[in-house]
Amino acid sequence: MQTDKTATTKKAAEKTATKKATSATKTATPKKAVTKKTVTSAKSAEKAPAKTATKTATKTATKTAAKKTVAVKAGGKVKVRFEVFFSTKFGESIIISGAHPALGAEQLEQAPVLDYINENKWGLTLELDKDSIKDGSLTYTYLVRYDDGALTLSAPYQLNIPATFNSITVRDSWNAPGFEQNAYETDALQVITQAAPAKKAAASRKKYTHRFIISATSIPAGKGVCLIGQDAELGGWDPAKAILLEQISATRWQADLILKLTETSTSYKFGIYDLATSSLDGYENGDNRVLDQDPTGAQLLVLQNGFIRTN
Repeated sequence: MQTDKTATTKKAAEKTATKKATSATKTATPKKAVTKKTVTSAKSAEKAPAKTATKTATKTATKTAAKKTVAVKAGGKVKVRFEVFFSTKFGESIIISGAHPALGAEQLEQAPVLDYINENKWGLTLELDKDSIKDGSLTYTYLVRYDDGALTLSAPYQLNIPATFNSITVRDSWNAPGFEQNAYETDALQVITQAAPAKKAAASRKKYTHRFIISATSIPAGKGVCLIGQDAELGGWDPAKAILLEQISATRWQADLILKLTETSTSYKFGIYDLATSSLDGYENGDNRVLDQDPTGAQLLVLQNGFIRTN
């Protein structure tokens, strides 16, 4: 009987232990749930920044694409009219040649022929994609073709095209490659030794309708180049109102002006300007130059006047 009682007690003890173990297991289950929830929260936290970063990247990419689209649209077209002054005879013609495809891509047989205006003037209008103009500048030359097929080549010209203009007329004075002054346009002589101007040069203006360009090769130290003319906006021939040009290279001077010509034409001249006294030092030689109104109504009229007449 003692043995049976001991066995019964032993079984009861084992049963109690089993219940406790089961209870402990049940109690531990919520802890596993908490751990799982914590891991899930951590994963969500990791995903959140990734989603935010993706959205930000998408927005940035969209904005960049929009900017690029605007930039392409802003390029647009520019209408450029070339006019050159050269005396021709019946049977002769003038060609314009340059690296730009519209100028023949340096292939003479592809170069366009200018239209005859009168015996001293030829012209041609081209519409160009602004994006096709490298660095906003065109380099070109004119060629005179005589009735026997012979050709005479001009010195090269350069036209800077401001991006804000959609129509430009450029009037070029004939520049023969044999002109002695052209030697000063070479890199070896591109040395600027001028003193700082005593007043603000006209080319610093932001808004303008006319651009005057002149080449001057032998300007003494302390001197500059100025512009004066008949129109009130050109100084009305008053020496005290002479307009100082900005020196844009060793030999080239430029003035950007707003002109509202009241007559079909006006006269002007270039002169030498004393930087120390801010006054006109003397006029260039020869006849007055003439500025005719532009019948095309271009936003900008560029006058490339050749060389100043100082000899």
